[in-house]
Amino acid sequence: FSNLCTSPSGVLFENPLLQVGVKHDYVGPQGRISVFFGNLHSSPLQNFKVKVDQPDHFRMQMQGTQDLLDDGEYDSPGCAIATRTQAKLLVLVEVTAPFDGAPSIRITFETEKG
Repeated sequence: FSNLCTSPSGVLFENPLLQVGVKHDYVGPQGRISVFFGNLHSSPLQNFKVKVDQPDHFRMQMQGTQDLLDDGEYDSPGCAIATRTQAKLLVLVEVTAPFDGAPSIRITFETEKG
């Protein structure tokens, strides 16, 4: 995480199943953040969902791969990410007040083995 505070792009998280990459840029209090979810596993990642906390000090607009976002309003089936492909989330953000903590993101998915 700390490397992405000083670099405009990089890997936020990686394990044998998933790589999460981030690219971001800002002008004043407004920013554009692209988050890429890459499937490194040998089979598709099923029921893939992303939930982003929206703190009071941020105004956010989000769009992404169909059924990727878990907005909590309806039971989304999630999306499937095929092997060696990725899903994308675009977040347009505006900071409305000073803050000292980063928003959190929750990722859930299943593999063929559960």
